[in-house]
Amino acid sequence: MTARRSRLLLSWALAACALVTAGCAGEETLRDTLAKAAERTQGAQSSRVSYEMRITSAGAPETIEFGGRGLFDYQEGRGRFTFDFSELGAAIGQSGGEMEIIYDSLVVYMKYPAITSSLPDAKPWISIDLRALDNTEGGDLGALYQLSGNDPTQYLTFLRGVSDDIETIGEEDVRGVPTTHYRATVDLDAAADAVPDEEAGTIRTSIEQLKEQLGDDSLPVEVWIDDDGLPRRTRQDITLEGPPQVQQRVTMELYDFGTQVDVEPPPSDEVTGLQQLLEESPQGD
Repeated sequence: MTARRSRLLLSWALAACALVTAGCAGEETLRDTLAKAAERTQGAQSSRVSYEMRITSAGAPETIEFGGRGLFDYQEGRGRFTFDFSELGAAIGQSGGEMEIIYDSLVVYMKYPAITSSLPDAKPWISIDLRALDNTEGGDLGALYQLSGNDPTQYLTFLRGVSDDIETIGEEDVRGVPTTHYRATVDLDAAADAVPDEEAGTIRTSIEQLKEQLGDDSLPVEVWIDDDGLPRRTRQDITLEGPPQVQQRVTMELYDFGTQVDVEPPPSDEVTGLQQLLEESPQGD
């Protein structure tokens, strides 16, 4: 695999992961119900998470579908996920395979043999220190910024910017749990303004990156909320401006709230830092 193809596959995988979100009491409005989804998820401590992704690209012969699953502790900022990129790799003429991601607060670890196997003396894991992303050189890091939220469901926080034009679709079960299905639009500028200062760094950067890719400051979303106000499913159908233009559908489901999460970072002797990887990776074809 050439260096250019390796970086292309890495970029696709990171972007995919990044896009890797009820009833209510009192006087709470529909907008409040959606806007508080992130807060209530945090309050639930932890959950399992699954993703289904579908990508259609201009000029591509067919739609690419893939997914992933894992679990996350929202209080500690720790979790572990596995994604299967076999179909994605085949679409660009490469072996995709599985990618593992470990979230350990402000450090993300990625294990992706399709990339590291092509690099000399590469270690199994790549570490990404979120505090150092602004100072990292070596290419377009937009996908990394989107991946970088220490909470992989951070786009639930985007719902803080949900507008008032909320449509109630109806009652539906998600994994056997009764929910109400809503369709709404998020004002991304309002979402950025609503993020507390202590959470602002990577989330606001992710929002700016998303706005740039969308060519718009609004994001259509669908959310399924249960009787406790917890989001059980979210879906986004978005178009990313190219070239090439890409249509993406990302569906996320949250379940088994309160599940135990036991996650440890990989051994240090199995890890290469992102900056070191970029410095050592050849830049040619």
